[in-house]
Amino acid sequence: MVQTLGIDNLTAARMLPPDIIRAAAAAEVHSVGLWLAPFLGGPAQERPILTDKAMRGLTTQALRDHGVTCHLTSGWLLVPDSTIDDYRRKLDVSAELGARYLCVVSRDPDMLRATDNAAALCDLAAAAGMLVALEFSPNTEIAALGDAVRFIETVSREQMKLVIDALHLERTGGTAVEVAALPPGLLAFMQICDGPRGWFGRDAYRHESIFERMLPGQGEFPLQALLDAMPQEDFLVTAEVPLQRLEEQGVDDAARIKMVADATRSLRAFR
Repeated sequence: MVQTLGIDNLTAARMLPPDIIRAAAAAEVHSVGLWLAPFLGGPAQERPILTDKAMRGLTTQALRDHGVTCHLTSGWLLVPDSTIDDYRRKLDVSAELGARYLCVVSRDPDMLRATDNAAALCDLAAAAGMLVALEFSPNTEIAALGDAVRFIETVSREQMKLVIDALHLERTGGTAVEVAALPPGLLAFMQICDGPRGWFGRDAYRHESIFERMLPGQGEFPLQALLDAMPQEDFLVTAEVPLQRLEEQGVDDAARIKMVADATRSLRAFR
């Protein structure tokens, strides 16, 4: 039984999607998560795949050429002014990329409206053969594991699954024991990184979340226990490890992607 390794876009947030795909393939990683509309500057923000048709073409060609799949698209928000038309446009682009999951977060304080919009998104995803993956975080309206489970229960759609990000779980006091007790089939995938144990304040959390996490195996998170709590056969473990300090020191994007992949593989064998 072997879990599958992927790389998520935040690991190299300013990198153009075709370059992420090539770097992932060079690191022997064959699954990537891509942002529809990057927001951290650089070439990726200048040419977002959501609106740049030529860049989408280059991206889909790179996926084919290198035997890499797109496991998710990010940039899905539940917000007060969410519309079905917005969802359809993003869904069409995600389908073009062959994405399996639409990774969504909620920034809508009105839970009734948020659940209604989530249900509508799930229905659209189902018609397109995709799934919706809900990510909880202290930076969003769905802050912790229990909140996410209750939200999914309220939405009541088989298409809605749960993402476990090791950082968000740790910073909200969640445990591998709680994850292991979740209903079978609820989990979409795991996002892996490392860091120190504890809570260091919201500003510190926001910074590490977007800019500076630790390589898997170099911190204090109970990653082996968390990996053991996940399904073991054909379950995706995707590395989301921004390393801003190394980037500022001149370590290029492809080298950082390889470092992240190698560090994650040091924990166990992945496909």
